[in-house]
Amino acid sequence: MEKKHFIIIIVSIIVLSITVFCIIFFTRGTPVESEAKAKEIARNHVLKKYSDSFDDYEISVNDDGELWIVSYDIPPVYDENGEIVEATLGGGGPEVKIKKSNGKITYCMLQC
Repeated sequence: MEKKHFIIIIVSIIVLSITVFCIIFFTRGTPVESEAKAKEIARNHVLKKYSDSFDDYEISVNDDGELWIVSYDIPPVYDENGEIVEATLGGGGPEVKIKKSNGKITYCMLQC
């Protein structure tokens, strides 16, 4: 009887170890090393979350150390001389923060 319990315990430990390894391995993500990749990740997320691609917005990407910050800003209105006639304060579009180390989105909200 003791040998049977021992085998069950060993098998349980092995199954638990494999499960933990799979969870850690398959949820770690892929590093994001470029602005272009950060834009692509943000665009896909924004399209899913808001059902809008915000094509008319200016997209800026900022490197904030461990994060990429992708902002969708309302573009200014220019006159025929190329001078700004009207600039909108606030972004209006989404701001997405992406961890560089694994590509996970840590924040996504519409800007005020």
